[in-house]
Amino acid sequence: MTKASTNVFHQRYQKLLCKITGYYANNILYRFVYAESGIRLMPASLDAFAPYLLIIAKPYYQEQLKNYPIENKKELKKLLALEFSQTQFIYNIIPSNTSLGDKHNDAQSRVNIWQLDKNDLKAKIPSVKVILPESFLLALTLDNNQILQQDCLSPSDDLSNKKQNQPQSQTKKLFVAAANKATVSALNSPLINNFERFCHSLGLSYDVKENSVAESSVYQESTAEQLSERLINGLSKCPLSLSTNFLVQETKKKDTPIVKAIALPIVAVFTIYLGITSAWLYWQQQSLMSEVAAQKTDVNQALQIQEQFIAYQQQFALLDDFSNQQQARSLFWIIWSELIEDAQISTIRYINNRYVLIGKTNKVAKVKDEDKDNVVADPTEKPASIIFKATAYLEKLIQQPGVIDAKFDSSVRISKTHESFTISFLIDASVLNSHLLADNNKGSK
Repeated sequence: MTKASTNVFHQRYQKLLCKITGYYANNILYRFVYAESGIRLMPASLDAFAPYLLIIAKPYYQEQLKNYPIENKKELKKLLALEFSQTQFIYNIIPSNTSLGDKHNDAQSRVNIWQLDKNDLKAKIPSVKVILPESFLLALTLDNNQILQQDCLSPSDDLSNKKQNQPQSQTKKLFVAAANKATVSALNSPLINNFERFCHSLGLSYDVKENSVAESSVYQESTAEQLSERLINGLSKCPLSLSTNFLVQETKKKDTPIVKAIALPIVAVFTIYLGITSAWLYWQQQSLMSEVAAQKTDVNQALQIQEQFIAYQQQFALLDDFSNQQQARSLFWIIWSELIEDAQISTIRYINNRYVLIGKTNKVAKVKDEDKDNVVADPTEKPASIIFKATAYLEKLIQQPGVIDAKFDSSVRISKTHESFTISFLIDASVLNSHLLADNNKGSK
């Protein structure tokens, strides 16, 4: 269901509720008027308006929140009927919200109870079938542990003119809290006349700094002009399963037609909407399937080309890696050709991309002046010959273009006739190729 269609259904549902719902306060019956500018309350006469649902103001009922050590709802309803047999009441069994390890609270049931004189209201407004307390509906508009300060409707309020307001000191206020899914409310009095005192009466902490209530997300304020929209919003959030708890006690034969009269329009709207939505989705599915079937050949051909491209790409990557490895190994001989006269290499290995040379240095017949520090005399021969140092061999290897990270893998073993060594290094093919290309360009010139 799209957001736009949800909003349309919500508006139509609120229009239906406005037509069948009344509000009773100050001994005056009000009706809800739905307009584009918002929902308003207007005084109505019983001759012109006969509501099925009636919302009653706080002075017409007494509110209680009680705990019962009973888990079974049927047994709890029997106990409530027995306890309040001498008075008229409506109730709401609050769903349990306990943790897995709290077995004690699992056997408890919390109940909101509102005591009132239904017969008196029934005598005044015979068409009423369901009675709802305003604090319960206002609590449904709040999140858990939020508190609302609602300005009450007074007989002098002219709700058709929203610019006309009563002085703040003369407006009676109703405090409502949604405390763990339960409804708690109180009219303002000398003892409870602000948020802080109402919180203390509930045993809650008041954590809002002075003059910052308007910025708080926990504490809300609502004017008398906003009361009508809050009541309808709360009524639209009220589950239909709770309607039986607020029914006026009559015989089942009389109750059943009224419940049907309320439920059937709602069910019909849902059914029509679901039918239209299902038909539209089916049409969209068929259209998409037709387009896919028409383009199936092109899609299959494109997929085959894509698979061939991926296979060729993988094959090219493997060949490229193999070529790079072979090229890098062939470059070793170019580097070694510059060092072949200075040492006798017995073993050449290629391990983890490193070239490992195992060998010993050669004797030098004639020493240049700049290499005198890189040789030592062999005392075993007369006249004494010259031995090339292993460190000089490593230094000469490092100076070769493309050679990186050249080092001794083990200590140099020095004997009277030679120096044995194990050297490993890496080759940067790009550097060596660039050097060879530069040399070729110079030779061609």
